[in-house]
Amino acid sequence: MRPLIIIPVLILCLSMAGLISCAEDELLLPSDSTYMGLYPIDPVSETNLAFSDYMANRYLKIGSQENRLLFMADSIGSMQVAEVLVPEGEDFKSGSYNFGWPVAAMNGSSIIVSTQRKLLPGQADDKSGKGQLLITSDDAGETWSKPVEVQNLQPYGYRVGDLSCIGNFEGNIIQKGNGTMITEDKGANWKPFPRAFKYVTQEAYGPNGPRIHNHPAFGLIFVTGTSASIGTGSVIRSDNGVLWEDSDWGIEGDDPVNCPGPSSLVLEDGSILMVSSNGLQMVQYLYKYKAGDTYDGILFTADILFDISTSLSANDVPDLIYNPVSGKIEMMESNPGALILWSIDPKDLMEGSIDWELETVLMKRTGISSMHPAGSVVDLDKQLQHIFLYMGGEYPDRNCIYKLSRSLDTKSLASWINEQRIQMGI
Repeated sequence: MRPLIIIPVLILCLSMAGLISCAEDELLLPSDSTYMGLYPIDPVSETNLAFSDYMANRYLKIGSQENRLLFMADSIGSMQVAEVLVPEGEDFKSGSYNFGWPVAAMNGSSIIVSTQRKLLPGQADDKSGKGQLLITSDDAGETWSKPVEVQNLQPYGYRVGDLSCIGNFEGNIIQKGNGTMITEDKGANWKPFPRAFKYVTQEAYGPNGPRIHNHPAFGLIFVTGTSASIGTGSVIRSDNGVLWEDSDWGIEGDDPVNCPGPSSLVLEDGSILMVSSNGLQMVQYLYKYKAGDTYDGILFTADILFDISTSLSANDVPDLIYNPVSGKIEMMESNPGALILWSIDPKDLMEGSIDWELETVLMKRTGISSMHPAGSVVDLDKQLQHIFLYMGGEYPDRNCIYKLSRSLDTKSLASWINEQRIQMGI
């Protein structure tokens, strides 16, 4: 990652090269003459699709100034936006009109992304145009394989919770589908376990979080919301990923409604942090692990962080990571108009603080759909966080999957973005 102090020199060089017009203060974008309709993307004719007029208008839904900001951030290596799955071209069936809920796991330089797919409006449900897809990358997200149908890998089995979740387990990657699947060769082959959730009760069904974690005391876990009763959810656990069991959690505190689709983070001491947008507020849930605790006695304390009626508001599943560069817990949350980065010191969190610091707004949009940033991966080798977003419009428009890679040097990145937004008036 190149240092951010080279920005003034770089911008001057870009201006001299004709990439940025200082007189008109506009970015000269690549031509969109080949993107007037829904045609296959040709990477040979366009090397900067993220900044083409077609992609900016059709999927990213950003204005010219925001596109300029992304272009400048990409030029200095601090943030990059790139397409992963676009519902166009010969590789996609007619049912591939809408991708959503992308979640990811990383193993070395390999990344596996699992995403949902919806039917084209009016298409008969022949099982070929919806469900889950898996795509893989062997070069940390620079290039991607063709998508593989999860139902072809695991056509039947018991389900628990809605949506996808994925994680790492003993050097391998485990994916929840109809049961669970484990790959020992970074996605080339999968071992299906269709009966994995046979003994999980109906009360646990509901929107689940994006990650499967390795808890130091409980084993493999992921969390779900549930519609069984207000203020409850479920922890689904397993020793080996083959058979799972569930236990309801308890919630005390300020949460006025149930916790849907919670994003979770397991801290080093075994404590569990969750955040969720309940439709009214962004809510934080914290369970402080103590030696001897069992998973069937988990009690979360809930605190409302902010109302989503404010200008910076969340209405989609957020993301949580521990950033080893900043030493802080960082939260990515989105609404239709913004992708927002927050942080908190783990020590302050464990001492009862709910004072998250607003770092920056990574992206501002004019889109009508949220971006669902949950399920990102941390690339320690490149010092980046890869955030997988679904971009586009609402039904019956198309949504694609984008990767936003941003520097883990949060302070430098946020400082630069905030300064540029002030200068550009955006």
